[in-house]
Amino acid sequence: HLSNILFLTDLALMMYSAAIAANNSVCESGNGSTVDLCFGVVSKLVQKSDIEPSWCVLIASIGHCKAFCLSAHSKRVHEITTYYCSSCIGSEREKLNLPKTRDFNSNYDNNILIYYFPMNEGDSIFLLSSGVYANLDPEILKSSPQSLGFASDSWTTAAVTNPIQFTIKKRIFVEDLIEELIHSIQIKNDALK
Repeated sequence: HLSNILFLTDLALMMYSAAIAANNSVCESGNGSTVDLCFGVVSKLVQKSDIEPSWCVLIASIGHCKAFCLSAHSKRVHEITTYYCSSCIGSEREKLNLPKTRDFNSNYDNNILIYYFPMNEGDSIFLLSSGVYANLDPEILKSSPQSLGFASDSWTTAAVTNPIQFTIKKRIFVEDLIEELIHSIQIKNDALK
């Protein structure tokens, strides 16, 4: 629906402005610059048919925060903040005449992204700081590149040999790990009942 697109565009612009305001507030306080910032808004959508998603989430991210969606139906986890998601706003800042951040130590205004992700009622959204997300990395967890299907025994070689496949396999590893963590917590909670 055009009404969904217009509403989501306005919402994305407001979120972009809020991310800039938060970053500028940190910079003006003399406490340095914003390293990571992530927040989201869940919205109900107007549906033309039952096969369309009834809800969506918009995620604003500065830095290296990650967002994931746990599907209530499939029980699968999907990364929202990934390269193939529809980014409503990113490098369009100048075309849209949006303000810049006041971060003089880096260029974070180019790193403010708004992600759109369709979801359904009952789905759960998880926001992870870069520190938490880094702890889920297969290299940090001492997994071998071979465990992800790479021929190399070096993470550096695996990354250089096929960077796209490297990124995809690491993302899937993290999604699967988050699923395992969530399901193990649910099993423990069920056992306590």
